[in-house]
Amino acid sequence: MLIVRVKEKGMVFLQNKLNLRVSQKQILTPGLVQMVSVLALNKLELREMINTEMVENPVLEELDSSVPLLDEVAGREEAKERQDAQDKKDKEVEAAPEADKKDPFDEIDFGSFFRDYLDPGYRNSADLEEIDRPSFENFLSKPGTLTDHLLWQLGSVTVRPAVHSAAELVIGNLSEDG
Repeated sequence: MLIVRVKEKGMVFLQNKLNLRVSQKQILTPGLVQMVSVLALNKLELREMINTEMVENPVLEELDSSVPLLDEVAGREEAKERQDAQDKKDKEVEAAPEADKKDPFDEIDFGSFFRDYLDPGYRNSADLEEIDRPSFENFLSKPGTLTDHLLWQLGSVTVRPAVHSAAELVIGNLSEDG
């Protein structure tokens, strides 16, 4: 907004001012207005409104109860798929005892046994099998205590032997609360 002021002696001054107004407006689209009006109807008024809409609009038609809905068809297909999956699982369980009758010698991998214990000479790194070693955290015996920490700190400091022995006595007589 540009404001022009005229002062004495014909001088014109131009000033810029900025005005800011905040307002809230509730705007309902025609669809929202229709939804609110439909929600306000009771059951009889809703049925009457549906019937008048069906009379006015030739594209709308009422569904017969004999025609299955999409949800019903999808539910039947899902139940059939679950039954097929269950039948397949039951057949696998029945076939499992036959698999248990395998020869125990077939389960032994003699190739890896002889490769590990016989000396074939030179082996490249691809032939060597990776061995799972325990993690380094498994070697920790116990968590450190306050006494252990203070003794470690005392060991890293150079002091006279009399002061060192006195400090060890003080540290040894501390409780766990310090």
